[in-house]
Amino acid sequence: MLECYRRRWSASLLFTVVFLASVSGCSPKLNWRRINSESQSFEALFPAKPEQIERQIEYRGYQLHEELDAVKVGNDIYSIATIVLVPQLIDQLPELIDQLKQSVLQRSEVQQRVLYNQESFNQLSGFGKNKLPVSDYFIAFQLINGSNQLMRVRWLFRQEPDGRARVYQISLLRSQVKEADLSSKIVDILSSEEVEPFFEGFRPD
Repeated sequence: MLECYRRRWSASLLFTVVFLASVSGCSPKLNWRRINSESQSFEALFPAKPEQIERQIEYRGYQLHEELDAVKVGNDIYSIATIVLVPQLIDQLPELIDQLKQSVLQRSEVQQRVLYNQESFNQLSGFGKNKLPVSDYFIAFQLINGSNQLMRVRWLFRQEPDGRARVYQISLLRSQVKEADLSSKIVDILSSEEVEPFFEGFRPD
C-alpha cells in the first residue's frame, strides 16, 4: 500500500519536472522581485516573474491541492511547490515529507548522487518575525546521459487555523554543471550571494 502512495508522489514529482522543463528560460541577469501568493499563504523573492500551474492529486483517498510557482533563469530553475493537506491527514505529515524527500533523491535518470545536509533557519512574516528551523539538502547529481546537476532543496510546513496544513518545497536546480563542482563546493555554490535571496526571502504567512 505504501509503495502505491510513493508511486503516486513520484508521478507528482515527474509532473513537476516536466512542467519545469517547459518553463521558458530568460537571460541570466537576475531581477529580484517579491511575489505574494495569497492562495498559498506565502511571499517570496524570485529572480524573474514565475509561471504557475496547479492541479488536484490523490493521496490516501483524499484530493489534495498542489500548486507550483517556477521560473528558469539561464541554467537555474527556481521553484516553490505547495501541497495543501486536509485536517484528516495531519498525522501523516512526517511520512509525506519523507516521501517527497525520497522522490527527489531517487530520480530514475540519476546514476550517482552526493548529498550534504545543513541546518539553518527560515524567518516567518508578520509581527515578531519568528524563525523556523529548517534543514537544507545540497545534492550533486550525475545523470545517466552524462550531464551533471546541482540542487538545493528545503521543506517547510505551516498549520492553518482551519486545521489544514501547507507543505512547501523550495528548490533550486542547476544544470550543465562542471565535473569539478560535484564536491563539497556545492554548499558554497548554492549558498552564494547570487542565489541566497531566493531562500532567505521566502516567508510563510
